[in-house]
Amino acid sequence: MDDASPPLLVVGAGRDGLRLRALRPLRPEAPLRAWCRGIEVGRLALAGPVEAGAVLTLPIARLPCVPLPAMLRIAAAVEGPELAEPWPVASATEAAALLGPARPGIEDLRLEYGMLRGTGIERANGLLQPALHAVINGSTARAVQAEPPVPLAEGGCAFRFALALEAADLTGSGIEVTLHAMGTREVLARFALGPSLPGRNGWPSSRRGGCGWNRLAMRCG
Repeated sequence: MDDASPPLLVVGAGRDGLRLRALRPLRPEAPLRAWCRGIEVGRLALAGPVEAGAVLTLPIARLPCVPLPAMLRIAAAVEGPELAEPWPVASATEAAALLGPARPGIEDLRLEYGMLRGTGIERANGLLQPALHAVINGSTARAVQAEPPVPLAEGGCAFRFALALEAADLTGSGIEVTLHAMGTREVLARFALGPSLPGRNGWPSSRRGGCGWNRLAMRCG
C-alpha cells in the first residue's frame, strides 16, 4: 500500500463514535482527533503504537451547526496531515445516531400576548432539526413552532421557538404547559400561571401586575 495514503480507514459510525481500522502500523505522537470546520468534535488518546489491522473507536462529543453533509476529518492537528478520508454526516438522523437523542436546554421562557416563547440550547448536536411539542393542562398536545437553528461557538446550536395559546387553554385554575422533545414524554421545561384574584378570566394584559394572574412555576430542564 502507498505510504502516502492515509493510514486509517473509517469503517463505520455509531453511538460509540467512528470506528477506524489501521491499514498499516501507526505511531502517533498526539491523540487522534476528529474535526469539523476547524472545531474539535472528538478525541482518542492512544497508549502506544497501533498495529496494522487494529480497530479503534474515536468518540464524537459534538457537532457544529454547518450545512449538510458535515465532513469529519481525522487528524492529530487541525492543519493535518489527514489520517483517514473524511467521513460525511449527511443528515440530522445520522447526527443523532452518533450523539444520541438531543435534550435541548430551555432558556428565557416567557408569555407574551398569548404566545409562549423561549430559546432552546443544544450544546452537542448542531445538526439538530428542532421538533418540540407542548402538553397543555395535562391533556392537550400541540406542536411548537421552531426557527432554524444558529451555531454556537464551540459546536451545538440555539433556536427560538413559540407556542400559540388559545383563550380556552386558560381555565379558572390557570394554565400549565410542559414542553417536550417530539416523540418523548421527558419534560424539558414547565410553565404555569394561577389566579391571584377570584372571578377574573381571560389573558393577562400585562406581565407587571394588575392582571389577576401570577406565574406559579417556570422550570427548565
